[in-house]
Amino acid sequence: MKKLSTILAVFLILTGSAGIASAVPTTWTDYINFQPDILIPPTHTYTHHIDDLASGSFSSSAMGGNDTIDSFNLEIYIYDDNMGTYSQERQRDYWFFGWHYKWVTVYTPDGTENARVIFGLEEKSFSFTNGSGTYTGNLYGNLELLSNGTLNVSVYTTQGDFYLASSLLTVNGDNGTNNNAPVPEPATMFLLGSGLVGLVGASRKKNKK
Repeated sequence: MKKLSTILAVFLILTGSAGIASAVPTTWTDYINFQPDILIPPTHTYTHHIDDLASGSFSSSAMGGNDTIDSFNLEIYIYDDNMGTYSQERQRDYWFFGWHYKWVTVYTPDGTENARVIFGLEEKSFSFTNGSGTYTGNLYGNLELLSNGTLNVSVYTTQGDFYLASSLLTVNGDNGTNNNAPVPEPATMFLLGSGLVGLVGASRKKNKK
């Protein structure tokens, strides 16, 4: 009888544990390669999607799922269009018979570019010649992703002009819909608790004897 009660308690614990969902660290990425590259200005607005990825769509509680978000990064690659100005300048050059003046074509770059990026109700900027800007996610961006699995981004300039080549969104979180470990329910927690209580009771009886 003692062995039977102990076995039953262990069975209840194992049954309860099997129903508890374990968080599965997951990364969702969405890459946009603009073809052709987008000339800024004017302002360009686009949307990243992690709700329709072939490798596993994101689905939060607001979307009927259990996925959660811890953080995200947005990396945008932009480059200078090199559309500077050409002008004619008179330069002095020394020859054997004295100074000589000539006209030469001089190229003047358009200077520093200043890109502005808006996402998640926040505006960020950086100056560049060629390169990319990486932006850390914010609360409003998290809420936007949690609500519908998308992130809207706008890119514009306050100085200069440039090309927008690509954009990469990386979202880190947990996949709460692990097939091997379903989400815990009240009945599951009851089974686990009953098993623990049974083991404690069996242990006390043994100690009294």
